[in-house]
Amino acid sequence: MKFLFSSAGLLLAFSAAISNGASYYADAVLADGPVAYYRFSDGVTVPAFDVLTNMGSVGVAGNGIYTGALHPVPGALVGSADTASRFSAGQNGTITYNAGLNTAGAFTVEAWLRPAATFTDATLTCALSSFHLTSQRSGWLIYQSSTGWNFRTYNQNAASTAVNITGGGALTIGTWYHVVAVWDGTVGQVYVNSTLSASSPPTNFVANPDAPFTIGMRSDAGFVWAGDADEVAYYPSALTGAQIAAHYQNGINAAPPAGYNTLVVADGPAGYWRLNEATFAPPTATNVGSLAASGNGSYLGGAVDGAQAPRPPQFFGFESDNTALQLDGVNDFVRTVNGLLNGKPRFTVSGWIRRNGTQPDRTGLFGQNDLLEFGYINNSTLEIWTDNGLDIGNAFPDAQWSYLAVVSEGSPGTITLYTNGVPAGSRTSTLPVDNTFPFNIGGGGIFDGSGNFFNGQIDEVAVFDKALSAAQIQAHYFSTVASLPVITQQPQGTNIFEGGDAILAVKAIGSPTLHYQWVNFGEPIPNATNTTFILTNVTEMDSSSYWVIITNQFGIVESNPADINVLLTTKPVITQDPLSVTKYAGATAKLTVVATGGSHLEYQWLGNGNLVTDATNSTLVLSNLQATATYAAVAVNSAGSTTSAVATVTVLVPAAGSYAEMIVGTAPLAYWRFNETSGTTAFDYFGGNDATYRNTATTGIEAPRSPAYPGFEADNRAVQLDGTSGYVQGPAGLLNGATKFSMIGWVRRAANQADRTGLFGQNDLIEFGYINNDTLEIWTDNGLDISPNAFPNGEWDMIAVVAEGSPGTITMYTNAAFAGSRTHTMPDANSFTFNIGGGGIFD
Repeated sequence: MKFLFSSAGLLLAFSAAISNGASYYADAVLADGPVAYYRFSDGVTVPAFDVLTNMGSVGVAGNGIYTGALHPVPGALVGSADTASRFSAGQNGTITYNAGLNTAGAFTVEAWLRPAATFTDATLTCALSSFHLTSQRSGWLIYQSSTGWNFRTYNQNAASTAVNITGGGALTIGTWYHVVAVWDGTVGQVYVNSTLSASSPPTNFVANPDAPFTIGMRSDAGFVWAGDADEVAYYPSALTGAQIAAHYQNGINAAPPAGYNTLVVADGPAGYWRLNEATFAPPTATNVGSLAASGNGSYLGGAVDGAQAPRPPQFFGFESDNTALQLDGVNDFVRTVNGLLNGKPRFTVSGWIRRNGTQPDRTGLFGQNDLLEFGYINNSTLEIWTDNGLDIGNAFPDAQWSYLAVVSEGSPGTITLYTNGVPAGSRTSTLPVDNTFPFNIGGGGIFDGSGNFFNGQIDEVAVFDKALSAAQIQAHYFSTVASLPVITQQPQGTNIFEGGDAILAVKAIGSPTLHYQWVNFGEPIPNATNTTFILTNVTEMDSSSYWVIITNQFGIVESNPADINVLLTTKPVITQDPLSVTKYAGATAKLTVVATGGSHLEYQWLGNGNLVTDATNSTLVLSNLQATATYAAVAVNSAGSTTSAVATVTVLVPAAGSYAEMIVGTAPLAYWRFNETSGTTAFDYFGGNDATYRNTATTGIEAPRSPAYPGFEADNRAVQLDGTSGYVQGPAGLLNGATKFSMIGWVRRAANQADRTGLFGQNDLIEFGYINNDTLEIWTDNGLDISPNAFPNGEWDMIAVVAEGSPGTITMYTNAAFAGSRTHTMPDANSFTFNIGGGGIFD
């Protein structure tokens, strides 16, 4: 009753905290150290547009919106200080559909264009467009092609063009071109620098009925163009050659008699965009992550902070006045830092979304184009795309706030999508190369160079330069969503000798704040109110059952009991004696003893019967060995002492001119000679990296020997592997962090080899062996294949792999002859073991 009363008191205090407007969610996110965190609480309530001003006859109805374009930049007109705008990576200018800019009869489109990149005809880009894309296409567009400016019109003949003509010849990067496309009601014409460059046969034309007029991309947001544009005009008439020449001559005249704009306006454009607007300063999307102001973003396309946001009482971990990013699905989004995810093979991106309805294909939520593309590949499917797609059925109803997180655990590694705190799917992933695309939220080109706009609300987008655990993801979600405590790791009982410290720990998730009370057979333990409970200097009286009661405002859960059994201290018992080893002079040896008998065992090593200075651990490391000696360990506790068996460290000096002398002279990290005739340990004759013979590996067989191989002893031995289960397992992560290294060994094929037969290596770091019977392969970030196989069956041969840096060159040698090389980069470190002869080298 006493405990339950305390629980009720906590409930009242917690409820009061919620009513005051809690920020548990933000606290939980910030505690895990995001580099970027956008709360969208910037007070942006009025849309701020980068307006593209129309000077034509349709007036303000022909005004447009810049999406990310750079302006001002130097303009095209030689005799004027008037400026232009620059478009790249999907940046564009968009004018909402207006019938006055889409006449059914004759029309002219005019612009000054300066391309910033060359393209083949297979990768056309669209500088100007008013184009309706359906199975019955209509409207017009102007592509940049390899042979000039390509003018196309459509007449609802499926996807076929009505006019398709190109003029101007191969284009020069950084050069201004005066481009005019004319439809006179019968034929199409292209003028480049006032010269009629191409004409079409007679045909007909159907005007675009509904799509926007766009600069820098096609009307459907595809085929994005890179370059500068100036003085764009649309006329509901066919300009004559004389009018076009007058415009061009004015533009290249250093001292024209009249302003260029005067000539254009006099010819009656419905739309005339000079693209000379001043620099636009969009509202700031504040970053509260560790990058601080350098990670700030910008509200673009009219994006605002809206009151439709996760708020109490449904989401008690947010402030009562919390706001969220409001997006219209047309051109609203937030752009943040260019290359934000670069150099981050391990990362987490999380946030909250609320769909306003059906989403178009390729709707972006957040990501960095061509590196992490995340959103709705179609209305019913969430997709993460890196080097391939992870598709998850849409888990989120419309008009409901939901939480999601994307976690990358390395490259290569696993990428996982969480929905409302639960893993929804994962796959192996290798991230594409770094790039300069911005990290965008809600659109602006997440799946593509531009577009991909989300219709709904997004809030609390956070980016971490680490892979958050499932428990951390759940902790974020449950910091604001009502949940009983859920125990994710039960306390585990233990056997411990008297005088030691017993430690019990529990892990739990659930709505804040979680309160802990450890109990002993149901009785609360004073001051035991943390996730960890420690009993120090235990006695037999402490043997008992312990568990923890966890509470929050939504209820109570109890953990499983954990039994602490306190054992009486007895004289130490040696359960593993140190093993004798043989090493070469200058090598390192490790001797280990294992003993039981009390919580406070101490050790003292003896060398040749004498105390070894500072040798008081269970493992003795002997460096730079010079002479053979014997060693034993004394284990001591309060009940007495026990001495281990004696281990002999035999020190060899390799014969002059021998193979072993050459290897030892290089001070190898490890040198396994496989000279053992019994036991399961494959001793490292130089380093401290002993390995283990596994399964059917057989020791003591004939190896390369003198006189056929003069550098080897007459009784040299090797390990026999059967191709089924036998292999040698070395230390975990042996090559982690190694960028310059060599691996050398001798092999004798007994028969043809299966595909993906391993010789030696560390899986997912360096994989070496037979990719098939006829091909030796080194795989790091890609494969170096050497074929045909250089080694006949039944013959001893030497193989070597040498890495000279990362990035750098990796080379294979067969019998000391160069066999092949390539440039490579080592993958991330991992915990796989270094194996010889199998056990998972390629897999």
